Amino acid sequence: MRARSRWSLVGAGCLTAMLTVGASAVPAQAPDAQRKCTVFDRVDDKVISLVYNDVGPKGPSPGDTGSYSDVLYDSTGRLLGTVSGEAWDLAPRPHDQHLLSYYREVVSIDGGTVQVSGVTDKTAMLQGATTTLTAVGVSGRWLGTFGTRQWLVESSSAAKVKITLCAP
Repeated sequence: MRARSRWSLVGAGCLTAMLTVGASAVPAQAPDAQRKCTVFDRVDDKVISLVYNDVGPKGPSPGDTGSYSDVLYDSTGRLLGTVSGEAWDLAPRPHDQHLLSYYREVVSIDGGTVQVSGVTDKTAMLQGATTTLTAVGVSGRWLGTFGTRQWLVESSSAAKVKITLCAP
């Protein structure tokens, strides 16, 4: 077992069905009155622990797994929440050999819990693409909401995040 950046694990796996969407200039926690959405934007995601199981060959490859814990801060440095997640490197995509990975996370943020999951193109993520996964509110303030969690890797232990949660 070898420790490695969560972002190398996170970066190696987006499914073709997942979107890559850039961050917008919406302030953190700005409600969208027309769509009844809450947006947490320009959120700093800092990795606080990571366990990465590199089964070989060396580097991201099918069969690698990982688990991680992160903290989320708004643009003023205020603690917004936490992330607990797991990831599995699945297989190369046939047409371009990009590694696909599956992610499952529990995000505790601002009075509720959000489940995040999906398959992503890890190769594209490591090359600077924004990753987008499905988010579903499962408790507290977010119960019954749906949306996305997006991130852009900044370093081996940090990313910029945008979470959008909308009422049904």
